[in-house]
Amino acid sequence: MVQISALDVDDDDALRAYWDVEQAAQRAERRHPFLRSLRQLEQQVRRPGAYYERTPPPVGASAAAWLSSGREGGPRGS
Repeated sequence: MVQISALDVDDDDALRAYWDVEQAAQRAERRHPFLRSLRQLEQQVRRPGAYYERTPPPVGASAAAWLSSGREGGPRGS
């Protein structure tokens, strides 16, 4: 059974485990996977710039509905 939980970005072991899974997923059945190094991941999650900032869904809205809505601020309405 898979358990989904928040990642503690300051936990080196947890971040490394996340990166290992990410690497395996990106390499699966791809001839030319786009990979990032562990150092890149650390920088992106521990010291994110404005480019990697996330906009949360509106209060009371489900994330799935917001993502697919195309509303302003959502991925399709940006």
